[in-house]
Amino acid sequence: MKNELQEVIKSIGEEYASAISQDSTYLLEVDLAGKAEKLGYGKVRDKYRGATAFAPLKDSAPGMKVMFDGRGFSRHAQFDSGMIVPEHIAKEAGLPHKAYIPHESMIRIIG
Repeated sequence: MKNELQEVIKSIGEEYASAISQDSTYLLEVDLAGKAEKLGYGKVRDKYRGATAFAPLKDSAPGMKVMFDGRGFSRHAQFDSGMIVPEHIAKEAGLPHKAYIPHESMIRIIG
């Protein structure tokens, strides 16, 4: 399942690669379970149902925007692709990552 989780995370990173800016204040929500399902990884879908990855975008995008305190992201990790996930998911994936350092104020894009 570790390889499948890696594939899901890599796929999300590839999908948003041209729109990502690693230091952005705009974070687009991406449903990990939904992406796993599209890729045919049922075990990953079941285990990570409700888990969210984030793509830090260069610019705003369509969807509902919510301003929030970035300190809530202190236990998240960022992959080389720029994608952000909770720290425990990054460790489970086994891909190279670093601690994510959020901005004080950020904008979450839902949609």
